[in-house]
Amino acid sequence: MNTLFNDTDLFSSGTLRIHSYEIPDAELRLFEHFFPREEADAFYNTLLEETPWKQETIVIHNKALLTPRLTAWYGQRRSGREPLPLTGALLSIKKKVEEAVKTEFSSVLLNFYRDGQDSVAWHRDIDREFGPKPVIASVSFGETRPFAINSGRTSKGSRYR
Repeated sequence: MNTLFNDTDLFSSGTLRIHSYEIPDAELRLFEHFFPREEADAFYNTLLEETPWKQETIVIHNKALLTPRLTAWYGQRRSGREPLPLTGALLSIKKKVEEAVKTEFSSVLLNFYRDGQDSVAWHRDIDREFGPKPVIASVSFGETRPFAINSGRTSKGSRYR
């Protein structure tokens, strides 16, 4: 089963709504309008301006390629990545998310999708260092983009832009 979130009206009403989706071996909740529009826009602009964005190199089939997005890693060390210290804006976002989902997060990965061409490949958010059932929170600011979930038991996991 693939689920695609690409509702152009998703951010128009401004009313907080929570949707739950049944996915095999996972729990998925979508919080629409988690941040009021004005606050979301302020966070977007702050993160865009203050983040030391990098375009990383990945190796696929022995070929070095640039990732089709910009990233920045904050918080806990992960897979050899040296993290940046959490900023005031990230701490505010993290605190609100943690209160809503009653879970503490040790790290924040920022992805900046510059346009409709940037993306992340199908993947599984399963890192041994985060335990057998990691909890992932994804917060989006800026333009609406598709966020697809594949619940198949293959190496594919989720794709979003």
